[in-house]
Amino acid sequence: CMVGDPGLLVMADAYLNGKYGLEANPELGNKYLDIADTENIAPAIYCKALLQQKEGKNKQAFINFSRAASMGNPEAGMHAALIQLHGAEGVQKNEEMAIETLKRISDRCSVGNEWYVGRAPYELALYYDRVGAKEQADLWYRIASDRNVVEAMARRGLCHIIPGGELEWSPTAMFKWWKIGSEAGDATCSRYLNIFIWGVVPCILLFVFGLPVLIVHILNKRNSD
Repeated sequence: CMVGDPGLLVMADAYLNGKYGLEANPELGNKYLDIADTENIAPAIYCKALLQQKEGKNKQAFINFSRAASMGNPEAGMHAALIQLHGAEGVQKNEEMAIETLKRISDRCSVGNEWYVGRAPYELALYYDRVGAKEQADLWYRIASDRNVVEAMARRGLCHIIPGGELEWSPTAMFKWWKIGSEAGDATCSRYLNIFIWGVVPCILLFVFGLPVLIVHILNKRNSD
């Protein structure tokens, strides 16, 4: 939980996580969190929702994520949208509303390195991929990769070598995105990069340098005959 307000939130954080020299005391921590909740402190409501989600209390978590989001907490809005998008016990699935929320978060929260800045477009990319809307999926993958979402970089690289795509055809750009993703630990980028380096590149070299040699050999053989 991210708790930055003084007073009640500090005490809740201290007892929930055993900070500031205090021993962890979940019961007392939740007591302070409940008091902060009744004071309508948005970070406290968001923190409470995270704990409820971790405990599998999805309905209560969704309600509190929505409350915190209505108070201007974009991370809470992100969680609420994901619950609606994928559905959860006690929460009615509503893809249309979830998509609109994700687009709103992506459009309005485009500065900084916060989790939701890249996650919102990445979730949109996954959704459009799932429903077969490739062009829209590629658009949101590009936005997510530009916002440093490592999982989006494999698809971003592919977008640079797929004929007829919106991005210019560029093996160099493809290699760049796969290398960035691979160095960041993305398994898909690493796999694509290895296929390219150890499979595609040797074939290209063989074609470029081997074919002329083969042609010359055939011509020499014909002349000698």
